[in-house]
Amino acid sequence: DQEYCPWNRCNKNKPSSIKLVDIKFKNIKGSSGNKDAVKLLCSKGFPCKNVEIGDIDITYNGKDGPATFQCSNVSPKLVGKQCPKACSSPVTKQPGH
Repeated sequence: DQEYCPWNRCNKNKPSSIKLVDIKFKNIKGSSGNKDAVKLLCSKGFPCKNVEIGDIDITYNGKDGPATFQCSNVSPKLVGKQCPKACSSPVTKQPGH
């Protein structure tokens, strides 16, 4: 999450200037403690490049619906199973953002 801001002491108007490339998320299985099981939130100024997502299987059994997989400023290469479906949910902002 390139928008991560501990203690809300960040300039939200300035996107991260860190460039993230060649990232692989593979063979991730388990359960999530909340509906937002996966979030790939990349910088508007330097979108993530060459990201591969393969064989993700994360469940969530809460009353507010199934697990979600959110993406922002990234177009990942998808390989294998995606549960929840990769980049299928809109990005929701945390309170105070």
